[in-house]
Amino acid sequence: MARAKAIKILLVDDDEVVRESLSFCLQQEGYQVTEAQDGLEALEKIKLSHYHIVILDLKMPDLDGTKVLQKINEIDEEA
Repeated sequence: MARAKAIKILLVDDDEVVRESLSFCLQQEGYQVTEAQDGLEALEKIKLSHYHIVILDLKMPDLDGTKVLQKINEIDEEA
């Protein structure tokens, strides 16, 4: 469990229920979870902090998950 606490996860999903449920489960396991409700918010958060894992919804309005993933890789290749 101590190892999980050091892992930061960015969770991106436009569905609030899915996002909050998954976030709760991950936090119960000891992970540090930051939520983003869309791709643009996710990109802003990536610019401000490093995340070990990004859990990304593929179908989102405005900026789909595939495009967000490409931009995340440009900002932080290690995420």
